[in-house]
Amino acid sequence: MYRNNKKISHLIFKYIDGSISKDELSVLEEWKNKSDKNKNLFDRIVSVENFKDYYKLDSKIDKKEAWRKVSEKLGLDVYVKARRVLAYAAAIILPLLVSYLFVVNNKKDIQKVPVIAKSIIKPGSSKAKLILSDGKTISLGEVKKEKKIKSTYGVDIVSDDEQIKYRRYNKSNKKFQNKYNEIVVPKGGEYSLVLSDGSRIKLNSNTRLRYPLAFSDKKRLVYLKGEAFFEVKHSVSSPFIVSVDKMKVKVYGTRFNVNSNLHSKVETVLVEGKVSMLLGKKEYTLKPSQLGSLNLKTSNVKIKKVDTDLYTSWVDNEFIFRDNRLEDILHTLSLWYDVDIEFLHEDLKELRFSANLKRYKNVDVILKSMEETLSVKFIIRNKKIIVTK
Repeated sequence: MYRNNKKISHLIFKYIDGSISKDELSVLEEWKNKSDKNKNLFDRIVSVENFKDYYKLDSKIDKKEAWRKVSEKLGLDVYVKARRVLAYAAAIILPLLVSYLFVVNNKKDIQKVPVIAKSIIKPGSSKAKLILSDGKTISLGEVKKEKKIKSTYGVDIVSDDEQIKYRRYNKSNKKFQNKYNEIVVPKGGEYSLVLSDGSRIKLNSNTRLRYPLAFSDKKRLVYLKGEAFFEVKHSVSSPFIVSVDKMKVKVYGTRFNVNSNLHSKVETVLVEGKVSMLLGKKEYTLKPSQLGSLNLKTSNVKIKKVDTDLYTSWVDNEFIFRDNRLEDILHTLSLWYDVDIEFLHEDLKELRFSANLKRYKNVDVILKSMEETLSVKFIIRNKKIIVTK
């Protein structure tokens, strides 16, 4: 029994460390699925957060003394084992803790094991970075009172209530025409801006938007990478164009969503008004409540009628899922909560889930609702969500 526990504890250590091979993972999965006791023990061990921080694993630690104390609890030969463990250098404490958890589990004394508080992954917030035309960078956050950031080329840039506004006060100044700003929203962020023409844009996580300080009288062109919701001011003489990946969206005064934060496709959803998707010489016109999807690999465009709330709910601080694949759902969550996702079983990616969830809830609340519905378990380790059975 001891030898088997030692072997399994070593495999769990390699799993946590990320060095486990496929064959070793198969052995570990076989052991885990033999009994609920094994599965519960595995989940308990891998859920223990920040092992290195807890044991302060750095150059100051006396590794021989650490091993001596744990060895006494395990009843092991201090000197023989110490020589072996020291070969692992910085990885000494973690395998010891895994072994120790095995021992106390067999003694029905788990409550005495010191466990670190579970990591809490909080939702995103209003934050972004503004890159000015001269290369200067300004951090943007929640600002309750209006504050002028910069005045340049006849344009005021003002920060106000989680957004920035561009106000053109000198229309005779034409130097703005080749001056572009860029706003960068990281994972775990969102931000809004009002352009010089009065058009409003809300940017989702992992998004960049490049735009001129002020628009000319002939055209209004912006460059998008990521996801944004647009409310564009109508102008017959000056069409509004969004350039995203290999296509452009031509706007005629409308409300719509564009998303390139997807796997090999770009989606445009029209809420009201009229837009066209321009791909080379081809133009695909969308009507309200239609989705236009561009396949970036084949350049094919498909248009279909949809419930626009499913694609724009993030603007109203909600997640709405309707029979979505678990992989796609977790990709969406990974951007807003700034986490990595790891699937231990490929078939779990194809599970389907439906729900209306608040966007500003901690992620564990959302994961728990999925666990209650699906045959799946989520393990949070630092900034990673592990998906298993």
